[in-house]
Amino acid sequence: MPPKKKGSDSLVAAKPDHIQQYDQVVEAAQLIDVRLNGLTFNVDPDYYQFERNNFDKVKFSFEGGFNFTHFDKNSGTLVGEINWKCVAKHRNKNLLKVDATYVIAYGDIPPVSDDPAKAFLTRVGKFTSYPYFRTVVSQLSWNAEANIPILPVLKK
Repeated sequence: MPPKKKGSDSLVAAKPDHIQQYDQVVEAAQLIDVRLNGLTFNVDPDYYQFERNNFDKVKFSFEGGFNFTHFDKNSGTLVGEINWKCVAKHRNKNLLKVDATYVIAYGDIPPVSDDPAKAFLTRVGKFTSYPYFRTVVSQLSWNAEANIPILPVLKK
């Protein structure tokens, strides 16, 4: 595989035309919407026992990834669905789980190849939706008195 151009998105193959097209998408894209599309929140009663006595034994993790992306060149619309999860576990048992799905839409996308457009969405859309997920987790934590640690800042 040829080397990737430094400074360009690592999700775009190192083809000069894809890098140029990606840059065109970055310049033109306008966020249309971010919408919560699904939400599941489960707390096992054992979670509260661990919270009181052995909270240090509970391991928290989070992850996010796209379920689908779609680029319509005719309308210049780029849409994707991303799923975020926050889980608290003790050993192999899920004690708490937040599962949220968001739909993200961008408009004014120039008629480029699918790969650069979708690379933009999977990179930028992750950063676009994460603050919404962080807020949902914080609100659910407060409402359930679950004391979920504040999720970290997303860095990559």
